[in-house]
Amino acid sequence: MSLSASERSFIKGLRLFSDFTEAERNEIAGRFSSHNLNTNETLFKSGEDGLACYVLLRGRLGIWLDQKERHEEIASVMPGGIFGHIALLDGYPRSATCIASQESVVLELSIFDFAALISPEKALGFKLLTVLTGIVVEQLRATNQRLTRLALAEHTSDTPRQPNSPDIRKTMQEAVGIGYSSSMETLNELDDVEVVVAEADKYRQYTRKP
Repeated sequence: MSLSASERSFIKGLRLFSDFTEAERNEIAGRFSSHNLNTNETLFKSGEDGLACYVLLRGRLGIWLDQKERHEEIASVMPGGIFGHIALLDGYPRSATCIASQESVVLELSIFDFAALISPEKALGFKLLTVLTGIVVEQLRATNQRLTRLALAEHTSDTPRQPNSPDIRKTMQEAVGIGYSSSMETLNELDDVEVVVAEADKYRQYTRKP
């Protein structure tokens, strides 16, 4: 379903698009569609192809990890949150399941519209990839910091836990299913292309060194 005027304004007003021109924000908003979710309705499942990314307009969503007999909520998405974008960037299947915790409205950007936006002919393509990559790196760095704190806590504890404790496993998945080795591999690749990090309000902006 096409976006209403208020939904278009919501997309255009997101902070991650604050450095985009009005024309660019209009083009991005024009690529989104709107979907209603009932409570406990599944938006996507772990293992499925990542065919879209989403922004939550209203409601609350849970990100669930399925491992063997365990079904655990590892994160939640609140209004304004963007999610599902990792699969668009790396081409791998979904690493987690997304379920509506309550009645919700999500705004969807399909992989086909995403590809159209990042085509080489469009100046906004690099800007959009930069923003999405910045979000992923922020998640990975935060996860790495939490893993470091957990490892130090276990090392200094009088009664150390096993290295594969649930706390560490959960933390390794808090970047929507990205494990420690994957996060370090991604960060190393970004270091190889000399990505510079600079604070920009709530979000971080990532630019290449000249």
